[in-house]
Amino acid sequence: MRGEWEPNSLNGNPAVAKLLDATGVEQFDLTRAFMASSDEERQAQDRSLTNILAATGGDLGDLTIVNQFAEDLKEDEDLPAYLAKRRESLRVVHGNQRLGKQVEELVNQNLKGAGFIVERTHVGADFKIEPDPEDAASLSLERDGRKWFVEVKATRDQRVRMTDTQARTAVDKRDRFLLCVVPLDSGQTEPGLDEVRASMRFVQNIGARLVYLCGDLDEFVEFRKDITAGESNGVQLEVESGQARVRVDNSVWQDEGFPLDDLRDKLK
Repeated sequence: MRGEWEPNSLNGNPAVAKLLDATGVEQFDLTRAFMASSDEERQAQDRSLTNILAATGGDLGDLTIVNQFAEDLKEDEDLPAYLAKRRESLRVVHGNQRLGKQVEELVNQNLKGAGFIVERTHVGADFKIEPDPEDAASLSLERDGRKWFVEVKATRDQRVRMTDTQARTAVDKRDRFLLCVVPLDSGQTEPGLDEVRASMRFVQNIGARLVYLCGDLDEFVEFRKDITAGESNGVQLEVESGQARVRVDNSVWQDEGFPLDDLRDKLK
């Protein structure tokens, strides 16, 4: 039946509208009955339609966009595959964001457990830390009111990336900026507090490494022209789709990074 009948033939047909009005049958119900060959299919359709209404909040403008999209599906056979790829990409991005927030909180807890007062920041770094004066082990740090900025990066890869704002903060705060990298195993989605403590590594001189690259970054931001993304000391400027990022390779934190247990001594 579905192969011989075009549902859109009901739209804008005065005779059909008159017949449906006389019989008390809704066009939606008639279309639904013809398009589903079983109760299971009908239930699946109902769930999909309910999800659309819930996602748009019933807003007529949004529903119109969804309808236009449905029209495009009939014209572009490659569109479903493109959207499936886009949806998977968003799923990965959202999953990474969730994991990043989870790791940030575990780093926060570990820093507090190591005798630091931790304050969240929102521009250029994740945390601002200072020794807790009530923690006996922190008495070995200088009492000059210094605070350090910590940017946390979780990764399952061989590199991490910093935004231009984070890179500029690292250069500006030079001797008070710490890049904290937390390497994770492939597929790891629920790291524990002790796992993060054991794997987290701090890079203390990242600002000094980025001085040269930030010159190229300024040139890119101001003039939006082609630049040579050269690599220096394990850091590299990457430009993709008009967005600049600083890439930090794993050699930086593997060769020079230090664990949480050494943090006090390194900050003296």
